[in-house]
Amino acid sequence: MKVLVLSDIADISASGRQRLWAIEQNAEVVHVLAKHQFVPWLPVISSRVAKLMRKPMWVRNHRRLGNELIRACDELQPDIIWLEWPREISRETMHRIRQASPNAYLISFQDDNPWGDRISDRWQWKAYFQVVPLFDMHLVKRPCDILNLSELGAKNCREWLHGIFPPLFFPPEAGHERIYPMTFVGTCMDQRATFIGRLLDAGLPVHVFGSHWAKRSTLPRRFPDNFHPAVKGEAYADVLRKSQISLGLVSESNCDEWTMRTYEVPACGSMFLAQRTPTHERWYSEGTEAEFFTTASECIQQATLLLKEPDRCHAIAKAGLEKCQQLGTLSDRVAELFTHLRQSRNR
Repeated sequence: MKVLVLSDIADISASGRQRLWAIEQNAEVVHVLAKHQFVPWLPVISSRVAKLMRKPMWVRNHRRLGNELIRACDELQPDIIWLEWPREISRETMHRIRQASPNAYLISFQDDNPWGDRISDRWQWKAYFQVVPLFDMHLVKRPCDILNLSELGAKNCREWLHGIFPPLFFPPEAGHERIYPMTFVGTCMDQRATFIGRLLDAGLPVHVFGSHWAKRSTLPRRFPDNFHPAVKGEAYADVLRKSQISLGLVSESNCDEWTMRTYEVPACGSMFLAQRTPTHERWYSEGTEAEFFTTASECIQQATLLLKEPDRCHAIAKAGLEKCQQLGTLSDRVAELFTHLRQSRNR
């Protein structure tokens, strides 16, 4: 199987890098086009102008990107064309792709929520909405995404579940020191500053790693020893391995029920203390494989008790790791998808 991938892989922690690895485990030939290679001249100014003019394709050099896609189609003649967050792909480019690779299966992957509460970001999806009907399949994160895409003319949607990325997320060796009693890794957004502030005011030793905390809250000034720069890649995974308890906060503005941390925290052997969502409750057994909370008060109560019982934390973390491993890896997800595609074509 030959696969052509367009993805954002500039950041070492980019989820696109992980999916690319999984695709490479399941395809004989993989050709990747990295989105950061198509950033226009003066990218900061271009991004600002694109936002001001509500022109999402101006964020990239979409004409050069389109031409490179067509050239790759001509040379590779892929079986699958996998386009991630195709917000800069025009209808013209989609038609040219069809002409260059008429037998290829066109897949759109995006796990954001264009219909969520991030009103200021909705302009970015303007071009994407126009090409929705032209894909053979949409891989999305939520059942509600399937309904919304169907209204735009999507022919085939499939809910995408993440999975462990084994090269990076694995449990610590025996005797590995747990430096942090409790951690949260994430950006300051939604109502997270208020939530983390409640925990710190209650005296919980939560250490926060992430961006925009000093810009969007006063917490780093009030609790300087508890805030650290953002961590990526191996440094991020190592923070999880060094944590007794790791918080799992979902993106409320994205209407999420799970995040990549839903897999990453248990995979690194840290105890998963997460927001209560239907998906979290479906995947992990409460009290034995993870613990859940609905409010900050409930989280404070849970964490206070757990930190006094390190053996219980260890037991829950161990069971959570085993369940996470049962849920499978990213390679498993891609293998399942490719098997489904092969069977569909053979019918």
